[in-house]
Amino acid sequence: MYKWKLEFVLKCGKELTVYYEGAESNSGAVATKMLTGNENTINGFGNEDGTKNIFVKIGEIASVSISKA
Repeated sequence: MYKWKLEFVLKCGKELTVYYEGAESNSGAVATKMLTGNENTINGFGNEDGTKNIFVKIGEIASVSISKA
């Protein structure tokens, strides 16, 4: 399992940092899994210590940076 840090800038200008843990071994695979779908698709992520769920609607994302956590 790999842990990934995703830093979003939402269309409203808010910056949001979330984490994803999965079998994907590169950032392209993470983007494909977590950021594809129609604009109303909602994907779940976690906070840094894994104590919260954070849900993000794909259509609200303006940009994203993906790096290993």
